[in-house]
Amino acid sequence: MVATQSPQPRESEYANFRILVDDPAEDPALGFPEYADAFAEIVAQSPPRFAVGIFGSWGSGKTTLMRAILKRIESRDDVIPVWFNAWRYEREEHLIVPLLDVLREALAKWADAAEQEAPTRATIGTRARDAAVAMGRAARAIARGISFSAGLPGGFATARLDLDKVDLDEPEEPVDDPVSLYHASFVMMAEAVDAFITADARGRPGGPDASARRRIVVFIDDLDRCLPLNALTVLESMKLFFDLEGFVFVAGLDQQVIERAIELRYADPREPLPETQRNGAKADRPSGQPAAPNTGVITGRDYIKKIFQVPFGLPPVDRGELDDLVSRLVGARGIYAVQKRDLSGRILRHLNFFTDESGVNPREIKRLINAYTLQAKLMSLKLSKRRAGAKVDLDTILALQVIAFRPDWERIWRRLEADPDGFVNRLNQGLARGRTQRGDTVWVDGEPLPPRLVDYLQKGPGKPLLKNRELKAYLSSSQASHSSDPLILQAQSVVDDLRRYTGNLNEGTDRARLSADLHERIDALQSTIATARGWGRDVKPLVARLEADASGLVAAGPDAPQLPLDQWTDGFRARLDRLDNDLRDLRDRHSLGVA
Repeated sequence: MVATQSPQPRESEYANFRILVDDPAEDPALGFPEYADAFAEIVAQSPPRFAVGIFGSWGSGKTTLMRAILKRIESRDDVIPVWFNAWRYEREEHLIVPLLDVLREALAKWADAAEQEAPTRATIGTRARDAAVAMGRAARAIARGISFSAGLPGGFATARLDLDKVDLDEPEEPVDDPVSLYHASFVMMAEAVDAFITADARGRPGGPDASARRRIVVFIDDLDRCLPLNALTVLESMKLFFDLEGFVFVAGLDQQVIERAIELRYADPREPLPETQRNGAKADRPSGQPAAPNTGVITGRDYIKKIFQVPFGLPPVDRGELDDLVSRLVGARGIYAVQKRDLSGRILRHLNFFTDESGVNPREIKRLINAYTLQAKLMSLKLSKRRAGAKVDLDTILALQVIAFRPDWERIWRRLEADPDGFVNRLNQGLARGRTQRGDTVWVDGEPLPPRLVDYLQKGPGKPLLKNRELKAYLSSSQASHSSDPLILQAQSVVDDLRRYTGNLNEGTDRARLSADLHERIDALQSTIATARGWGRDVKPLVARLEADASGLVAAGPDAPQLPLDQWTDGFRARLDRLDNDLRDLRDRHSLGVA
C-alpha cells in the first residue's frame, strides 16, 4: 500500500468514524501464519509433556498468535484445546481451582461430542468423562482445603503439631492409601488422564506411542493483565501438571513482568525489598541512580528457563511491515469508506514516522489510530461552535499523537505541553538555523532535536503543526487522551519553566530579583501539589527544598557566606531533575495509555 494524500473528510463524516476494537486478528499477517504453522506441528506431534512460552510486550500479538495456533489444531481428533483467561479469574485466591474447572469443562465437552459422533467412540468418551470427573474432584479437594485453612486462626501457617498427643508406641501398620487429600486427588487425576490419552480410538488400553497420543493443550492468555504475583501463581499452578503425561501448555507473557514477580516472591530474606517495591510501585531513589542489584536466592530468568522448554520471543513490527498492518486494519469490518481512505492515506504517512529501526507494537498502532479518531470528532465539534465552516487540521492532531506516543520523543512532548506557542516559535527558529548549516544538528532550548523528528516536522506530514495558530486548543484536547490527572501536567509545566529560567545565570545576576521570581514560580508549584489528591505528598519534600534554595540566594546577614552562583545553580537544577523524574513516574502511574 502506498501512502497518498487523502481528501479532508467533511464535518458530517466524522460521526461515522469508528474505533478499532482490540480483538485478536482473525487473519493475522506479519509472519504470524508461519509461526502458527510451526507451533501447531510442535504441539500436535511432540510427546505431550512440555510448555511453550510466547514472550512479548503487552500488545505485541501474543493472543493473536495463540489463537492462530488454536485454529490449526482444534479440528484434530487427538487434541483437546483449552483456553484459560487468567485475568478473568484473578480475584480467585488460588487460580489452580478455576484452571481445573476449565479443564473439566473442556474434557466433558469432548466426551459429549465423542459419544454423539458414533457408538464405537462411546468408550473413549467415557474415559474422557472419567478424566473430567477426576479434574472436578481435585478442584473440590483443593477448594475444601482452602476453606478449612481459612477457618483456622491464621490459617495453616499457625497450625502446630501437638507432640504430646502423638502415640509413638502405636504398633506400625502398613500405609497403603495416600494420607494427603491433595495427593490422592492428583493420583486419581493422573490415572484417569493417562487412561484417556493412551487408549486407542475405541477406548481400549495400549494405544499409540507417546508422540502420537492424545494431548490436552492448555492456552493461557492475559497474564499481562494480572498483577505480577497473580501471574506467577498461574505459572505455579502449571507446574502441578508437569509430572502428568498428556499436557501441553502454551502461555503468552511479558517476560519482564514475570521476572519481577519471581524476584519479589523469592527475594533473599536477609535483604527485604522496600515497601513501595513490594506493593508494585517504583522504589524512590535519587535521579540517575540505578536500582540496587537484587541478591535473591533465585532469578526470574532462571525460573522461566525451568518452566518453558520451548521459548519464543515475538519480534516487533518493523517499518517495512506497516503497509501490510494498516492494509489489514483498513479491511476491518464496519469501517466506512471515508475512514478507510483516511487510514490508508493520511494516517499511513504519519505512521511511517511513528517507528524507527527498533520496531513498533501493533497495539500501539491501534491506540494511536483510536486516539486520533476521538480527537478528530472532538475538535470538529469544538471548532464548529467557535465559527461556522471551520475545518479540523487532521495533520496537527496526528502530529501531536505521534510525538506523544513515541517514548524517545517524550522530552519534546513535555516542552510542547509546558509552553506550546513559545516552544513552537523556538522550534521554528532552530529549524531555520538548521537549514543554513546543512548537516549540523538542530538545537532548541540547548538540546539537540532527534534527526527523525526534524525530518517529520520540516519536510514530512507533521509540518502543519508548526503553523497552527490554535495549537493550544489542539494540545489541550490531546492531553485529555494521555493522562488522567491534569495537575501532574501542570506541575511538569512549572518545573520546565524553572529549568528554562535558571538555564543562563551568571554572577552578575541580581540575586534578590532571582529569588523573588523563583518564589513566585515555586508558589504556583506548591498550589498545584496542594490541590492534588494523593500524589502531592510524594513530591512535597523536594518542592520544600527548592523553596529553601530560593531563599538561600539572599544572604541572611552582611557576614553570612554566599555560595557561588554556579554551584547554587548546579544543586538547584539537580533537584529539578529529581522532581521531574518523580513527576514522570507519577504520570506513568496515572497514564491512560501512552507508554
